[in-house]
Amino acid sequence: MQINEISIGSESATEYLLRAPSPASMPAKESAVQKPAVRQKSLKLEDFATLYSHEECIEVEGIKYPFVLINQFDELRTQSLHLSPKPYSVPARFKRFAEGFLKAKLSLSTFNGGCVGIAEIQVEGVTTKINGRRVGYFDFMATNLAQDAYLAQFDNSFGAEETLRGYEIREGRQIDLKESNLTNMVGVGFMILNKSSNRLIFAQRRKDLVVEGGTISIPGGTPVWNNNWKPPREIYFPGYLQAHFAEELEEELCLAPEEFKFRRGLWLKDFTRAPDLIVYLETNVPLNEIANRCAQSETALKEHETLYGVPFNERTLQGFVSVDSKYVLNALSVVAFKLALQAF
Repeated sequence: MQINEISIGSESATEYLLRAPSPASMPAKESAVQKPAVRQKSLKLEDFATLYSHEECIEVEGIKYPFVLINQFDELRTQSLHLSPKPYSVPARFKRFAEGFLKAKLSLSTFNGGCVGIAEIQVEGVTTKINGRRVGYFDFMATNLAQDAYLAQFDNSFGAEETLRGYEIREGRQIDLKESNLTNMVGVGFMILNKSSNRLIFAQRRKDLVVEGGTISIPGGTPVWNNNWKPPREIYFPGYLQAHFAEELEEELCLAPEEFKFRRGLWLKDFTRAPDLIVYLETNVPLNEIANRCAQSETALKEHETLYGVPFNERTLQGFVSVDSKYVLNALSVVAFKLALQAF
């Protein structure tokens, strides 16, 4: 493992290269939005602000990011998950496109694991009630990740530049999840603060990962669907979430459940892919120790080969979003950083 001190704006951060660095190993500046997977529109941040003109998008350093805060909570017991008896399926209108997209993108051997999608979300104060349903990862790729691909590529009944996103927006707002043609699969992001050093933990995702490979981001995970669940019924969501946190943090950062503490969670509408649950956690494990553990873990190295310990302050965030920064966070991580500074 190699440890370097790097500059993020006016702040000094620590870079942990978990494997021996190759030539020109410095992270390249990445777009804040998922790169095109099949020929499609390449949307910039200002494009989202225009498309979702009537949404209260989160603003960072004068730029509107394609996320809206839905709810925030300090106790997991306020969150609930009800299983919908209605399964997700790609609507007939888009089925030919979805099948063509997947054929162009995937091999038949690719695993199509079951994940938790949101059919509806209800908010009452700090209480969040999720109406969830099973979705496959293929469905997610063929809808959420492909919502800016041109539909006419695989079905000429669509206009030359029609996209799925065009069917998901009404008068500058995202349509209700109950009407959505997307899978709306839940993603969980972990904003982890080392208390003793007051530094956040970021990772550079491996370049071969499907979603935003190569970008610097907060660690994250995808809650899986339990095949023993029989809808309709209610799942004890706090316990399910705690188990998911423990599994992901063991895999990504080699942290045991007793080594981190939940502080706050929040739900976001994410116009770049699907709803997000951002979780703010604290740990007392030194960053050097976390990096050493990851450097010896093949499971962790499959997710990332570089970790960053960055000061938890406004100046660091400004450094990341600066136009001349060599180290750029993906859009979700920028928003999670901003909301953390506001909350704590």
